[in-house]
Amino acid sequence: MSAIEPLTLNWRSLASTKPSVPRRRSGARWIAVGVAALALLAAAFYWRSSVRSFVLDPIADQNILLVTIDTLRADALSSYGGPARTPNLDRLAAGGARFTFAHAQTVLTLPSHASILTGRYPYEHGIRDNNGYRLRADEPTLATRLKSLGFATGAFISAFVLDQRYGLQRGFDVYDDRVSEVGRVMAVEVPERRADVTVGAAVNWIGQQKDKWFGWVHVFDPHAPYAPPAEWLTRYATDTYAGEVAWTDAALAPLLNLLAAQPRPTLVIVTADHGESLGEHGEMTHGVFAYEAALRG
Repeated sequence: MSAIEPLTLNWRSLASTKPSVPRRRSGARWIAVGVAALALLAAAFYWRSSVRSFVLDPIADQNILLVTIDTLRADALSSYGGPARTPNLDRLAAGGARFTFAHAQTVLTLPSHASILTGRYPYEHGIRDNNGYRLRADEPTLATRLKSLGFATGAFISAFVLDQRYGLQRGFDVYDDRVSEVGRVMAVEVPERRADVTVGAAVNWIGQQKDKWFGWVHVFDPHAPYAPPAEWLTRYATDTYAGEVAWTDAALAPLLNLLAAQPRPTLVIVTADHGESLGEHGEMTHGVFAYEAALRG
């Protein structure tokens, strides 16, 4: 397995990395960062002295949208040659920077998102699993940093594993983690809400903002079990994981389209917390092995 770049890379070294597609200026002046660019995301917003100028200057009058797609391996997207038709994410990638060799820091949702939001490895921020851990109250995050810089902050979560009890809510004015409660019979699946419902809540919040904002939208649909809505289930009857990815792309369309109508430009970052093994190395999903299928998005 290839070495993983540390999350605390100097921004100058990251800026020298050439995207795989040319940058183009779109109508909304978006900058799109490719799926699974975890290392770039954490380093770019890390507030040590080496990157402080990046945080304070180029985005001073821009909104910031972070979209994390749970359990998404990049080679499922059509922009990476995958089987899922993903025109909305493809358009975003074509108009910005698409990264082809980015890795998650872990194969589990909670510790991976903690790394995204803090810019630290799991052994540094202390969250090592999806249960039994909580982010320390004194740990700075992307949300606490941007809130201190005057951004309105809102998070819209699709799965119980990122419930505010785990500590990621600090710094957010709104932390919408309303997912289905576990009923009398314990379900095997993680309680979640569909991407379109989460996106709808985010769109409503963004529409109410009068000044610069930072929004985090987490969608969970590509996670097992793979059960996309009927239209996508019919289209992808032989590859329901690809169907979930295609459905997620469609559900994100209202959110991405909204940004084009806003007067203030938005920095758009799309990434994944980890991939999915899909049977490689004897693992059907993720959470056990740290092979490329589960780490490289």
